[in-house]
Amino acid sequence: MKRDQGRSAIVAGAGIGGLAAAIGLLRAGWTVTVLERARELGEVGAGWSFAPNALRAADALGVREEFRACSVPTEAGAEVTGVRQDGDGVTVTCGDGGELRADLLVGADGVHSTVRRRVWPDTPEPVFQRILCWRGVTEPGSVRQVSGYQTWGRGARFGAHPLIGERVFWFLTVRQDEPGTRFDDDLGEVRRRTRGWHEPIGALLAATPPETVLCHDIYDLDPLPSYADGRVALLGDAAHAMTPFLAQGACQALEDAVVLAAEATGPVPEALRRYDQARRPRTQQVQRMARTDPRLSLSTSGATYRLMTAMTRLASSGMARRKSARLWNWTPPALPTEVTR
Repeated sequence: MKRDQGRSAIVAGAGIGGLAAAIGLLRAGWTVTVLERARELGEVGAGWSFAPNALRAADALGVREEFRACSVPTEAGAEVTGVRQDGDGVTVTCGDGGELRADLLVGADGVHSTVRRRVWPDTPEPVFQRILCWRGVTEPGSVRQVSGYQTWGRGARFGAHPLIGERVFWFLTVRQDEPGTRFDDDLGEVRRRTRGWHEPIGALLAATPPETVLCHDIYDLDPLPSYADGRVALLGDAAHAMTPFLAQGACQALEDAVVLAAEATGPVPEALRRYDQARRPRTQQVQRMARTDPRLSLSTSGATYRLMTAMTRLASSGMARRKSARLWNWTPPALPTEVTR
């Protein structure tokens, strides 16, 4: 692979996709600046699920051991407020009035992406999927570790996954007709909605500090016509935000980062067109699957719930593996093996 010396990129957003894109572009010989509007980065009180396709993406980026052990935050950034392009590069305006210029801008700034709104002003706004989600993490060593599992109720789903440090991440999703509904006591509300459910749900909730529980409305995006425009590319949730029910949002962002780095050779607009062509069909298929899932699994209809549970009992492990294979059977493209800074 021919290396591109002396070219620069700006990545807007220091989430999993943005940091992965930065690593990949560094490996491809680019100079990279990461911008993040949060003043401090730390634990968010939740966890990510990484399927085999995401692990292969991390391996391709050269962070196999580090990725499996922990996550590493950046130290600084700024809020992106404006973007303008010309034939030679792209200029990013920050909230403090300062400007940065580069050959490439990667918009990895989430479902409410400023980069997307500035460069694709006619694209629809994120779509509220009538889902409310609570997330929490237990105190270290407070409960026994659990294997990942999910429990489906009528119009509700609870899941838990182990984390490092003898902690457990849990979530509860429910149907909610309007966005913006909030509660004075989120942990108490989760307890109320799961009263009578099996253990260790009660133990997990009891081991979670109430002030750390997160509550969010779930939005996704309608399919975009393109993830690339000139010298600007969208990545992760900024390009294809999806509901969390396939646990593929972060996985697809990592895939994006690997493909972007692999295609980042030659003229930038042509490289980004190749990236768009490679990523849009797969990510939009996963988007559709993630949007369809809760229509059944979070249905409040008694008949639908009975049918769904009956089908789940009858489904074989082979059927589940075949469904997972559609998501997990992804092979990353080759990337440079040495890092240029």
